[in-house]
Amino acid sequence: MRYAYWLIAIVIFAASGCEAPPAEPMQLPADFVQLKSPGKGYELRAVSAEGVVIGLRRQDNPKNGTLEFWSKAVQKELATRDGYKLIKSEQVATDAGHAAALMTFEVAKEATQLTYMAAVFIIDDKVLVAEGGGETAAVEAVKDDLRKALLSAH
Repeated sequence: MRYAYWLIAIVIFAASGCEAPPAEPMQLPADFVQLKSPGKGYELRAVSAEGVVIGLRRQDNPKNGTLEFWSKAVQKELATRDGYKLIKSEQVATDAGHAAALMTFEVAKEATQLTYMAAVFIIDDKVLVAEGGGETAAVEAVKDDLRKALLSAH
């Protein structure tokens, strides 16, 4: 009889909708803390103690824009709005195998040199921009981890 109770309990537990929690949209570096309120337009934002910020934006691609189109749009937005200069651009693949443009930008704001990295890619009918940046010295210290995080977005 005791076996029947355990069997019923296991069936009820399994049927109760217990599922694994949904996967995070990006694998954050170990020293980053995810913000509870990511801010308008962001699906995820996280920050390191050194002030490096990581974010993920996802938006519709209603006109089926190409990767080249969206990469140029990001470049133009950053150059026009914030004065960032593109210093490196490479064609890469995300961890999931999606073609991506990984771009690195720099700008001097007042007496501070800033570096910004952005990975732009398309999944189905969405454009994803995984981005990270901060003071150049702080970004340089976590550059490899930052790159890995940006390309892990899905």
